[in-house]
Amino acid sequence: MLEIRNLNVAYKATTVLQDISITLEPRQITALIGCNGSGKSTMLKAIAGLLPMSGQIRLAGQVLTQETAHQNITYMPQETSATSSLTVLEVVLLGRLGSLGMIVPKQLVNEAYQALDEFGLSSLHARTLDAISGGQRQLVYLAQAMFRNPHVLLLDEPTAALDLRHQLLVLETMQRFAVETNGVVVVAMHDLTLAAQFSDQMIGLNNGFVQACGIPEHVMTSDNLREMYKIEAEVNRTMLGHLQVTPLSATH
Repeated sequence: MLEIRNLNVAYKATTVLQDISITLEPRQITALIGCNGSGKSTMLKAIAGLLPMSGQIRLAGQVLTQETAHQNITYMPQETSATSSLTVLEVVLLGRLGSLGMIVPKQLVNEAYQALDEFGLSSLHARTLDAISGGQRQLVYLAQAMFRNPHVLLLDEPTAALDLRHQLLVLETMQRFAVETNGVVVVAMHDLTLAAQFSDQMIGLNNGFVQACGIPEHVMTSDNLREMYKIEAEVNRTMLGHLQVTPLSATH
């Protein structure tokens, strides 16, 4: 369980997050939603120990310091376009840099291949990072994040550069990862329909505050979307029972 209490983050004189208190359960996916500038990326970075903040973060009852946050939490930023002359397999192996030596254990290599195979990337293992597409690079970095086996996995728009099939593949894989590792997974997303379909809990941010937090049907309401996104929208259920957002107009 990851407990966040009275989290505050400010850039100089500007408050970006104010008095965030939430509990994130293991074996679940939490979708973090909100418009651009609402504080999603800042919240993920603060939890990961990458930004100065006030408040307290506990993992399994233990207060996290910056050092223990880095040991237990993996954060994958939205921007993963950096190229490299390293091979795809080498990039994934760097996820466990502390376990690498002059000779890489065969078991570690096999686990890296398994991480790549989750996203159908095994055939690209010998390609350099600068020789594959942006979407493929995003999947490689996601495989690296999973390969670290963190207790908490924080993903900032991990499906942004992906086609629909790979968006579904990533979210399905994250569901399995959360259950199989007993981990906490938080995913910042803009696609509200997919967010509701794959999350157990949703957190809606609005100008640095928590507008709503809970199961998807309690968070994704027309009233909440009007407050968070300044839009008029209908929220309905499909024939399969999934929530679906239909945006109608921008409010003024």
